Amino acid sequence: MVSSSSERKDNTNKYMIAYVEKRSDTTVNWLSSEKVNLRGRTDSGAKCTILGTLNTPGSSTLNYKSGHGHMGDYYKLAVQYINSIPYTNLDLTVSWLP
Repeated sequence: MVSSSSERKDNTNKYMIAYVEKRSDTTVNWLSSEKVNLRGRTDSGAKCTILGTLNTPGSSTLNYKSGHGHMGDYYKLAVQYINSIPYTNLDLTVSWLP
């Protein structure tokens, strides 16, 4: 799933940070066997960062690929559950800072 909104890059970092949290109103726990892939996308949907994977709540640093990460550009975040793993407890919220 790709975010419906995009965020403007207003800093000089050469990476995007994605934050993944357990949704505040859920009672389920995130199992370490449940993993998600994270990737920055351009406003038009092209892949613009390396792929990151998390199996616990926290943050992931996604380095921009060559030609991306420019000040003033807009970026989205794509989140994908790893297909080979059954998800029974994953209920999360994701945000990002381009």
